[in-house]
Amino acid sequence: MKLKSLLSTVSLAIVVAGTSAAAQAQIPIGHLEDLSGGTADVGTPYGQGVVDTFAWVNKNGGVGGKQLNVDSNDYGYKVPQAIALYKKWSAPDNKVAAIMGWSTADTEALTGFLAQDKIPDISGSYAAALTDPEGTSGKAKPAPYNFFYGPSYSDAMRAMLMWAADDWKAKG
Repeated sequence: MKLKSLLSTVSLAIVVAGTSAAAQAQIPIGHLEDLSGGTADVGTPYGQGVVDTFAWVNKNGGVGGKQLNVDSNDYGYKVPQAIALYKKWSAPDNKVAAIMGWSTADTEALTGFLAQDKIPDISGSYAAALTDPEGTSGKAKPAPYNFFYGPSYSDAMRAMLMWAADDWKAKG
């Protein structure tokens, strides 16, 4: 039984080593995490949620049959480290399909690079400046490749204030 297991392992290793197509069948994703910096208290569980989500996607068949190859990095909430990681991820031989970003500072710093290289960034920042794809507001750089899932900080605050005013008026 041990010999059969060993042969299976060796066979698998030979197949994996000899198959570059398997590596090409993966979708590379960059992942910025703050596990040790100024927002580590919220960045750690958020980062773990991202890791867990990608693990679930891979366990359930990947995307279009391709596994996600996620390169997670603790950048310590430091913009220069985020830029260095971006340069690694945008290199022609290592270009990622997307980036899971984290904070407002690094996302705003990467906006121009993302637009130039056409790499989508799904950020953990909900800053209104990141919602202007063409920069027509004059208050921010164009951000056509920045995305986040939910209302911006400003929109959320406006919605809360509108609800509070309506609730207050309704209750007299």
